[in-house]
Amino acid sequence: MSNDDEKKAYERMYLEYFLQDCSLKGHLIDYERPDFIFTCSDGLIIGIEITTIFQPKLDKSKFYPSQIESHFNQIVELTKKNFLEKYKSSLTVQFAFENEIVSSKDETIKLSKKLSDLIYDTIRNEDCSKFFDVEIQEDNLPNGLYKINIIYSPNISETLWS
Repeated sequence: MSNDDEKKAYERMYLEYFLQDCSLKGHLIDYERPDFIFTCSDGLIIGIEITTIFQPKLDKSKFYPSQIESHFNQIVELTKKNFLEKYKSSLTVQFAFENEIVSSKDETIKLSKKLSDLIYDTIRNEDCSKFFDVEIQEDNLPNGLYKINIIYSPNISETLWS
């Protein structure tokens, strides 16, 4: 059984338990978008999309995926804040994290300051009268970061960091 088949069987099992508990009568059909179609006995058709809200810890990880993602978001937001306090520039900045970055609050603050300075150092010689797209590669980044992509357009006044 493939991973997709296993996932579908797992989703179907939970949905069938739910439908049984709700005493709903009808016919359940596997689908892709949405995940399932349920035709009620009265003819009403319901599309059902299954979303995993809770994810177990990864095999070798000490943290849940949501904790890791939250930490990544914190690094991005602090880096953005530090950058915008010093350098008023509307950029689109995309971070690609490779591994867990385990750090204390103080280490996260130091990391974000280092990253904001690194971003500035990377773009300071760019011509801000025209579009540019630059990358900071892994060998120039702290452990856990794969790359940072920086995009600037003189026609865009919004700042987007993700």
